[in-house]
Amino acid sequence: MSHPRADSYQKPVGRGDTLPQFFMVEDVGLCAVKFFDNPQGPRALPNEWIAFRIADALELPHPKVGAVEIEAEVLPNGKLVETDRWGDKCEFKPGLAFYSQWLEPTDTPIATDFDGLLLSNPQVFAGAIVLDLLLNNWDGAAANPNLLLHRKDQRQQLFLVDYGMTFGGAGWELGNLKNPTLPSLDISLPYSETLESMLKKVNPLRDFSEYLSKLTKLDQAFFQNVVDSIPLEWKVTNLERTALVEFLWQRAQAIPAYMNERLKKGGVVVM
Repeated sequence: MSHPRADSYQKPVGRGDTLPQFFMVEDVGLCAVKFFDNPQGPRALPNEWIAFRIADALELPHPKVGAVEIEAEVLPNGKLVETDRWGDKCEFKPGLAFYSQWLEPTDTPIATDFDGLLLSNPQVFAGAIVLDLLLNNWDGAAANPNLLLHRKDQRQQLFLVDYGMTFGGAGWELGNLKNPTLPSLDISLPYSETLESMLKKVNPLRDFSEYLSKLTKLDQAFFQNVVDSIPLEWKVTNLERTALVEFLWQRAQAIPAYMNERLKKGGVVVM
């Protein structure tokens, strides 16, 4: 599989535990790029790859993403050395990285962003919950809800971003994939105040039904194709790929009935 190449290095993005860097990527433009050898963990890139291909199948909006070839010629002195928030040095070398197109103007949404009527696609949050359940992704916090609010022509639109911490984190092992059981119906899903405020804009019966219907159309062969497409450079073994497919397929089969039960109980996030 051929991948676009980075044309030039720009600067650090300035936030994020993967220490993403700005590059100009051919045929895409300005992108935030995450390296395989990032301090968050070696699974961050495969996690992103899986999440956004499933997001496409669920018709959830996100920036253009993919793998990008980073060659030595575009790196200062053939490599990058950055310092993480713990003060440790991290060396980024040429290789296959993950890019996400940079959207402007965008903000990290806060609770008050959902008080008015400017949000054009609030139903996306219902789809994001379905995707989070599927991927065992509970990384959303007030400071980083894994969503961007894109402002254009007096309207606001949600985009999904940042799925590096799925399957129990960016350093998951086979043990994280052994138990596909969904969270208990009696506990709240671990979302921040920002995301709970967003849920008030969702029509539970209509919006969840839409994404659950799309999920039921994804068969085991679909998940196999998604996992098979993970670049070999990101070092996911055959045994791990098999476990990923089984984990995703079992959860996908269980989620529709599970979500219907949560909705019957009168809530999705706060019970």
